[in-house]
Amino acid sequence: MKTVFLILLLLTTYLDSFCQTENRTKAYIEGIVVSGVNKKPLADVYVSLKHKGFGTVTDSLGYFRFDGVPEGKYHLITHYFGYSETDTALSVVSEPLTGLHITLEADCSYDRRVAEADIVSGEPKLLLVGSIAPVVHKNQYRFERKYKVQYLDFGDTPPAYECIEEYNKVIFNYLDKKYGDKWRKEVRPDVIFLKDEK
Repeated sequence: MKTVFLILLLLTTYLDSFCQTENRTKAYIEGIVVSGVNKKPLADVYVSLKHKGFGTVTDSLGYFRFDGVPEGKYHLITHYFGYSETDTALSVVSEPLTGLHITLEADCSYDRRVAEADIVSGEPKLLLVGSIAPVVHKNQYRFERKYKVQYLDFGDTPPAYECIEEYNKVIFNYLDKKYGDKWRKEVRPDVIFLKDEK
């Protein structure tokens, strides 16, 4: 009888300990990541809990989630090309940590303000994102002389796309006002965000 009682006591202690552990690991962390440039969600941002083995990538809506996060203090880190890394301190308890809203600041060397300044100085550009080696299109130099604009190819190391979009859209508007839509029939088809224009 003592043996049965001892086994039941050990089993109860083990189950109690197991349940407490399970409760501690049921917490989760979720949130979204947006661009500081246009406040839109950012897809494919790498999000991790520093030194804890948790890592994921945001979906098309900027959403991320970590399941089974034990209680404790964490640093949530984001990495995204063209944006500054963020480090957010978090405390996780037994309750889920939801509604995180992380804004990434872009390292913009080109944006709306730079486009406006380039127009004023007579040095507007159409921004391209190519590959390692720049590509030259037939008649591109004639286009540059005719419309007084230069192509600028970043190769495979561009600034944040949201910055390029802001810059190029200001230049598109400038060219439309100055030349009508004629330039659009002659421009290189790989000018980024041109196809998004209606």
